[in-house]
Amino acid sequence: DEEAKSHLKKGNLESSELYVHVKPALGGTFTDIVMWIFCPFNGPATLKIGIFTLPMSRIGEHVGDWEHFTFRICNFSGELWQMFFSQHSGGGWVDASEIEFVKDNKPAVYSSKHGHASFPHPGMYLQGS
Repeated sequence: DEEAKSHLKKGNLESSELYVHVKPALGGTFTDIVMWIFCPFNGPATLKIGIFTLPMSRIGEHVGDWEHFTFRICNFSGELWQMFFSQHSGGGWVDASEIEFVKDNKPAVYSSKHGHASFPHPGMYLQGS
């Protein structure tokens, strides 16, 4: 049903939930706080070649993916040390000094357009080789 599909694609931020997993890391010197998000829909890809932007219709569309970002906290100082930003089957750690913060101490997490990969900064990110 196209109406239900359209509603699912738009999402509803007010009803979204985060699932939290807290675990010791690196021999107990750090604590990882993992924030899991279920993304019910991934929209189509966009191909960029030079100055041309080509929407890929339905290529890349799929339903039901889990993504996460992780705060790594130092157990000695209580400070945010690093964050992990998941991106499909990969991702990477970013030092706290390279993370954007909103309202003093709240790290910003950016999601990709039509997708669910997470990034430390807004901008264009290439997927694949």
